[in-house]
Amino acid sequence: MSRIIAVVALMLSAVAAFAQERQAAQPDGFSYVVTGKTVLFAGRPVFGVDYFYFKDLGGGYGIDRYNAFYCGRKIFNASALDFKVLADGYAKNMHDVFFRGKKVKGAKTASFKVLEGGYAQDAFHTYYNGQRIK
Repeated sequence: MSRIIAVVALMLSAVAAFAQERQAAQPDGFSYVVTGKTVLFAGRPVFGVDYFYFKDLGGGYGIDRYNAFYCGRKIFNASALDFKVLADGYAKNMHDVFFRGKKVKGAKTASFKVLEGGYAQDAFHTYYNGQRIK
């Protein structure tokens, strides 16, 4: 019986070490962990994710082969193909700009750039925390 307990303890410590290696802690405290066939965010399973292709991009963002995720939730209509994390919660792909996983309405991706303190701009507008300043 004690041998079984020792083997189980050894296996659990190996799994924990593997999970720590795969964990990519972010400066802002967000992180994903891929363990076995599961992707976790903040200790909760991420649903609809292809664990084999999953990559933590930082800032709460992640991608698999086809989809983008923010804080463990799939971002609606966000392709992973060219998804890029910018800064201060902003990210973009070829068609859309996102702030904390939500689409920034009207933002032009080609000219979009993050300034500082939650501010960003494109060729036509300035944004604060993902909202256009009128």
